[in-house]
Amino acid sequence: RGAWDNTVVMVMSDNGGVKRHGSSNAPYKGEKGLYFEGGVRVPAFVAGGHVTAALTANGVAAGRAVSGLVHISDVFSTFVGLAAAGSASSAAK
Repeated sequence: RGAWDNTVVMVMSDNGGVKRHGSSNAPYKGEKGLYFEGGVRVPAFVAGGHVTAALTANGVAAGRAVSGLVHISDVFSTFVGLAAAGSASSAAK
């Protein structure tokens, strides 16, 4: 298998930008340190061939978007699930 098939990539930002440093959180109000959406709403994604294979193996369509809230503590369960899917596929070989 290729490297992409065994890869999990996660990108997650660290809260909103700081306006005095030239950042813009538009169209949201607020910045880092504030509880308005501009201070807490950030982009994030998980990708990789292993992610796609794990989703497909569990009957979940790849290419999903979540518009609800996600917290950093959700990351742990995501990676545990991906690791479990990896060990199951490795054991089957």
